[in-house]
Amino acid sequence: MNNNEELARLLKLFASRNPADRGVQAAQREFYEYLVKGLERHVLTQVMFNEDVAQAALQNAWLKIFMTAHTYDPKLASVKTWAKKIGEQCAIDELRRFYSQQEKIVDIEKHGRDDDEQGELSGLDGFACNLPGPEEELEAKQVQQAIAQCIERLPKGKGPNYRLAMKLSLENELNYKQMKDILSAQSPRYQDLNDEQVRKWVRKAAERMKGCITAKLGRLGKGGMK
Repeated sequence: MNNNEELARLLKLFASRNPADRGVQAAQREFYEYLVKGLERHVLTQVMFNEDVAQAALQNAWLKIFMTAHTYDPKLASVKTWAKKIGEQCAIDELRRFYSQQEKIVDIEKHGRDDDEQGELSGLDGFACNLPGPEEELEAKQVQQAIAQCIERLPKGKGPNYRLAMKLSLENELNYKQMKDILSAQSPRYQDLNDEQVRKWVRKAAERMKGCITAKLGRLGKGGMK
């Protein structure tokens, strides 16, 4: 039995039985332990190493994985790819929420908010990666667009190839050793690149991305992104 077959078996087990069953709980723990490191890294990279946003996204992602295990279709994707996609959805949702909240904080400081509105909003916070409404879909697309544009602004010349490092980290299921091999091949002067340097490149790229994304999304109300 290969890894995907085993993960699919575990999914099926805790999707079809009582969540309180000890066997189900054991299956969930085994499933979690197998995927947790990869999913944590993937989500952390998706949210540009904002650890608070990543933590919220991961909590919602795991909740959604366990709640929707019965929907997994092996004909459409591997279990890893399915879980990774849920992680991406939750990461984008939390990023949208994070940047929207920054705007709300400014608005509250200027205009205030009544108790009824505060109660309504707080009641929505516990849902795991909700299906977005039209406004939320637009905000999510704006976040994704900002991420794509900011990646293209990362340096790739004679110095560290931050752009390729970020793209590899976001788009591929690669570990740092595999990323190192690709980056070394693309940058002859960095033939002695090691795993720790690759990790630093990705973090440096993420730091640059944060400022770029914040600046772009801050201009949404002033004529859109450029």
